[in-house]
Amino acid sequence: FRNYTQNKRTEFKTVDANVMFEQDASNITFTATDADKGTLSGLVDGGKYTVNGNGFTATGETHEVTGITEGNLIIVKKANAANETDSDAKKITVDQATQPTVTSAACTTADNNDGKLKGVTTGMQYKLADATEWTNISGEAISADDSSITLPAGTYHVRVKASGTTLASTNQEVTIASYSAPALTGTVTIAGTAKFGQTLTA
Repeated sequence: FRNYTQNKRTEFKTVDANVMFEQDASNITFTATDADKGTLSGLVDGGKYTVNGNGFTATGETHEVTGITEGNLIIVKKANAANETDSDAKKITVDQATQPTVTSAACTTADNNDGKLKGVTTGMQYKLADATEWTNISGEAISADDSSITLPAGTYHVRVKASGTTLASTNQEVTIASYSAPALTGTVTIAGTAKFGQTLTA
């Protein structure tokens, strides 16, 4: 028998040191949360980004962006090293909801707690004009008779809430008037002769 020894040749591949790695922004999404702000998702923690030319470094996978208006968001993930290049621009189109046209009805009792905002939907929010927090309008709160919700007298802001890439609308200001007692009308006739100190009744 003859013994054969097989020699294995080790092959080495040459890597071009000039290869550049492009960053990726294709997975980034935008969710509107207010009339002028929203949240970017799909970020890389510690990654550097620009939104319409304004830069930030991500601290997690999401980031709130403010000062947003209707139009396009142009998002770029920036290169972090000498052998990296910026990503292609990710374009996200942002819309803004149309301001609602809600009407009001005044309170009908001196308690001033049965006024109405009429023509509302579950896609809207309201708050007192001097409040900071918005209240979502629920289907249970809406009257089927006139699409209204019942509220105390006061001045309110109403808007269409943010959804998807659509910003919340601008505020519509609506006032629910306080109860106004009806004025007495008619003619009162007093018969008889009035004397000093006498009480007359009608």
